[in-house]
Amino acid sequence: YAMYGFDAGHWVYANPKTIYHAKHKEFINQFEVGGGLMISEKVSIGGKLEYTAKNEKMPGMQKDDSVVWLQANYYF
Repeated sequence: YAMYGFDAGHWVYANPKTIYHAKHKEFINQFEVGGGLMISEKVSIGGKLEYTAKNEKMPGMQKDDSVVWLQANYYF
């Protein structure tokens, strides 16, 4: 996991990861990248992209998959 925070409260990060599935004895490789910014003193918005690599031997994982997440936070 690598993250960089800017002085104004903005951030970017990258998170490569792999998960071992014991039942199928296979690894699931994923990569996540995201960031966010403070739009006021108590509110931030951000997003991330999660990519999962295909694995021919795992049921339901015969193709690459990507998911985009958007978020908003209020800090009190």
